[in-house]
Amino acid sequence: MAIRRESYVPEIRCCHRGGKDGEREKIKIGDSFKLVYRFTSQLDPAYNVPMDDFDVRIKYYTKYRDGSYEVVKQGTTLVNCIVLWDKSILKAIFDDYKLEAGELWMDVIIESYDFEYPDRRSKHTYTLDTGITLID
Repeated sequence: MAIRRESYVPEIRCCHRGGKDGEREKIKIGDSFKLVYRFTSQLDPAYNVPMDDFDVRIKYYTKYRDGSYEVVKQGTTLVNCIVLWDKSILKAIFDDYKLEAGELWMDVIIESYDFEYPDRRSKHTYTLDTGITLID
């Protein structure tokens, strides 16, 4: 059975609590919190993609406001996060994040090795709503 190369691109799945009945989760500005992500393949059935196979950069921001907060996993260098290597889980740690009130969004960049590109790097960018509203 052949594996399509496109299907190996890690898919990010958020595992945070979420609001009730489809409502946005509300978190008070200044409160510490974590967002947990599992990186899986896009195959059926999905499998965990090893964390050392790719780098990820997540820029969080409140919609229509200035400022951002970055989470980075580049090789074994981690910024504002921890990684559970054996479970393909990244936990974004929000502590002293200095974002303003509003809807929390994120830009995700995932880079991985791909011999077919001249620079040997494949880059995939996503913009996602976290489902969280930061409140005063």
